[in-house]
Amino acid sequence: MVRIEVMQSLHDAIAKVGAISRDIQIDTVDSACVGLVDLYESFAQLRDAARVIEVRCGFDAWSELGLERVVTDSLYGHFTRVFRGWDVDAQADLVKQLVDPLLPYVSTTDVGVPADEMTPFESLLSRTLVPRLKQYTSTEWTPSSDTLAHVLAQLPRVAAAEASTNISAILQRTIENINPRLVMAQYKHALVSSEAGLTALLSLRFDHSVIPWLPFINEPSELLVIVRRKLCTALDAWTPTKESNSAMISIVSPWLELLHGKEQHKLASKVCERLRTMLETAFEFNAQRQVVWPFKVMLKWHNIVPHALWFPVLKQHVLDGFLNYLRMWLEDTDANYAEIADWYWQWKQMYPVDVFASSDIQGVFREALVYMAFAVEQKGK
Repeated sequence: MVRIEVMQSLHDAIAKVGAISRDIQIDTVDSACVGLVDLYESFAQLRDAARVIEVRCGFDAWSELGLERVVTDSLYGHFTRVFRGWDVDAQADLVKQLVDPLLPYVSTTDVGVPADEMTPFESLLSRTLVPRLKQYTSTEWTPSSDTLAHVLAQLPRVAAAEASTNISAILQRTIENINPRLVMAQYKHALVSSEAGLTALLSLRFDHSVIPWLPFINEPSELLVIVRRKLCTALDAWTPTKESNSAMISIVSPWLELLHGKEQHKLASKVCERLRTMLETAFEFNAQRQVVWPFKVMLKWHNIVPHALWFPVLKQHVLDGFLNYLRMWLEDTDANYAEIADWYWQWKQMYPVDVFASSDIQGVFREALVYMAFAVEQKGK
């Protein structure tokens, strides 16, 4: 008798869900949340009826009878109408308002499940909300806006992954349309430290438009290759100067931190290639008229470019040159050793503490002291 009573209560709860769903009239998207309140309350009553059966009869009616499907079927028509008229930018919290109250009655799975293995809730979103989000990303979305990320964060992982499938392709098209050589030409034409010069480089700040979306892209490798190629093209057109160095660091450094393996190596190698050219053409040791800005530009990349690529450039064009210049100066019979010692200490102090911590750099300066001591000893004989 008890079993019949509780099953009748469940039957009545199911019927109530259907009746309320049929009677609901949602005229606008803004009225959707209020219009669905009674239906959501009927889900709670349905859940309570299923729990009574589980307690009294030991039967998991919710799972065994597929009652989640009753919930999602009652919402399908309403969600379809609501999301068709959804202004994503103006109503970014709509998903949270509609989905959060459903979470006690629905289930989700892991990313990557086939469509036929989605839960009823995921299937509901796949058929109603996801098409609107795909339309939005294709026709209305701009990568600089964080609205889409806000919406995707409110979705189950399976629905978010499905809705974001075309993000990578859209980002690729956006980046492919940028001409780095033209951007760098515009940058050079403007005063590099001026607002116009900095504005010209904004289109190369791929980190602003791409990195926030990487968590939503299942396989970003092709996109990252395109980014790396565009940055290398920009670097090819870059002549390092004290004015332009900070801007290029801001463009490249986020990617040197994010990329790994051969893509990071290619980008870092391009940076070092440009730094090497700069030192070859704009830097030499001259105690009387020393130009130091190329050396300072080089130091700025110390913690950005991998040390294994950065240090060989420093060694060949700065450290080795330092020792060669010192030897030539010491060989001059009229050399003033006090001036040489002062020159030595000035160069030593120009290395930041974290850079000078390198045993290789310290070794060069110890070797220089040996040369100086030997020259003084020879002159005293």
